[in-house]
Amino acid sequence: MIQESEENYKTGWIKLFRSIKKHWIWSNEKYLKCWIWFLLEANYQENKMLFSGNLITVEKGQFITSLKHISESSKLSIQEARHFLSLLEKDEMIIKISNTQSTKITICNYGIYQDVQQTNNKRTTNEQQTNNTPPTTNKNVKNDNNAEEEEEEELKTVFSFDDFWNLYDKKLDTKSCSEKYSKLTEIDRLRIKETLPLYLATIKDKQYQKHPKTYLNNQCWNDEAFNKNESTTFIQEFELLVNKNLPREQFLIENKALRLKYNQK
Repeated sequence: MIQESEENYKTGWIKLFRSIKKHWIWSNEKYLKCWIWFLLEANYQENKMLFSGNLITVEKGQFITSLKHISESSKLSIQEARHFLSLLEKDEMIIKISNTQSTKITICNYGIYQDVQQTNNKRTTNEQQTNNTPPTTNKNVKNDNNAEEEEEEELKTVFSFDDFWNLYDKKLDTKSCSEKYSKLTEIDRLRIKETLPLYLATIKDKQYQKHPKTYLNNQCWNDEAFNKNESTTFIQEFELLVNKNLPREQFLIENKALRLKYNQK
C-alpha cells in the first residue's frame, strides 16, 4: 500500500465527474476506457518534446499519439478507434490534427474540468498520504471544503443558460442550444453577458434575429462591433487571471477582488 501511495504521488491524478454516468460514452465500455486514457495522456501544462528530430510544443490539454497507439492502448480496433475519434469530434469534445507521422489530440474545455485540480495536485496528494488513502475528488470526503466548492461551482455558472435563454427570448431548439451552451467557457459566457444586449439593440424586427443555435455556433459575442466598450476590460483582466494558473484558494480570492472592482455579480 505504501508503494502504491508513492506511485500515486509521482504520477498524479485527474478529476472525473459523476455526471459522466449520464454521458453517451458511459454506455460503451471500450469508449469509456479510451476517453479516460485520453484524459490521463493529456498534458496538464505546456511541454516541449522531440518528435522525429523536431522540437514541438504540446500545450495543456493536448497529447501526441497515433491511430495505432490509440488502438493498442484502448483495445479498440483501428476501425473502432477511427469511429470513436469521429464521434468525439462531432460532439466537439476533441480537436484532431493529423499528418503522415502523428496525430495531435486537443481535449476541448480541458481547463474547465482539470485546472483547479491540477494546481492543487501535489498539495492534496501530500495531505492524503498521511492517512495512506489514494487521492479522490469525492465530495463526501471533502466536507471541510464545502464553502470553497460552492464558490467554485458558482464561478462555473456565471450567466447561466436560463439567463441567456430569457434574455435572448427566441426559444427555439432548446435542448440543442442548452447542450452547446454548457460547453462554453466562463470567458465566453461573460462575453455573452456583456455583448448580447448590444446585439439585441440592433434588432428592429424579431424575425431577423438570429436563430439562437446560429448565434452560439457562430460565436457572435466575438463580433468586433460588440466589443468596443469599457466592460470588456473586466473580461480581459479575467483572462489574464485564468492564464496565471494560480492555486485554487488564491484564484478564488483574486477573482472575488476582480469582481468587486468591476461590480460584477
